[in-house]
Amino acid sequence: MKYIPIVPFSELTMQQVGDDLIVFDPQEKKAHCLNRVAAYVLRSCDGKLTVNEIASELSKEFEVENEAEALTLLALEELSKAGLVANSNVLIDKTHIDRRNFLKKAITATLAASLVTTILLPPPAAHACVKIGCDCD
Repeated sequence: MKYIPIVPFSELTMQQVGDDLIVFDPQEKKAHCLNRVAAYVLRSCDGKLTVNEIASELSKEFEVENEAEALTLLALEELSKAGLVANSNVLIDKTHIDRRNFLKKAITATLAASLVTTILLPPPAAHACVKIGCDCD
């Protein structure tokens, strides 16, 4: 069985900010900050490419031949946990990729940094009370 990941939501809003990609999920009211690798993997989850094909392309894009498969799987794992990728019923074999050992490999700090950071957004009413000295209570 080939694992073909897909982004299941068409209503996601994406905005490039420097090297990062901010993805807003209005349904869950969450924003996710993806580094370059996670953004590349997310954009590759079009329902057509297999994990191996994504890893192969990632290898070329980031020049990480030996780590491409592990990096792709870790990105998919984090994207799945964030709810951004469907077909997450295929779990990463933890014996195949030990996260601690992987991160110790010689990958640049940019690639090894946190792939996906999720932020819960406050309700709109909370934004009205952010002024210093606001007496909204």
